[in-house]
Amino acid sequence: MGINAIGIAGSTAGAVTLNERTSLLQSLAIGNDIAPHVICHPGGTLHLVVGTLRKAISADLVARLNVVTASASTLIGQFTIPHATAINTPVSFTTFSHSTFSDLDVLSWDVTSSDNSSDANGVASFSVYWS
Repeated sequence: MGINAIGIAGSTAGAVTLNERTSLLQSLAIGNDIAPHVICHPGGTLHLVVGTLRKAISADLVARLNVVTASASTLIGQFTIPHATAINTPVSFTTFSHSTFSDLDVLSWDVTSSDNSSDANGVASFSVYWS
């Protein structure tokens, strides 16, 4: 288990077209590079990361998003969903260590802290939005 890509879509907000990738966390086991890699197409500037819980958790979930190339891995940001967050409640993040993607950059996820829970249908998900 790990994080599986479940959505690739474009949506429009006013005159700006937002690109989106959603990753499903099936297992909150702590580890690096624990999920299938997903691509960014087209490139652009990161605006928002939104996390939500499908199942209740007993410890804060801390997930790290990276952009990976053939020669380097760059931290985009570390995002915490507090364990007291109600299920189906979006938690938004707008502060990033790195906020630009080139066309066909690759995203990867790490879990750095959690309660190690798992569910085949997912415990949490994170969506990444850029234009």
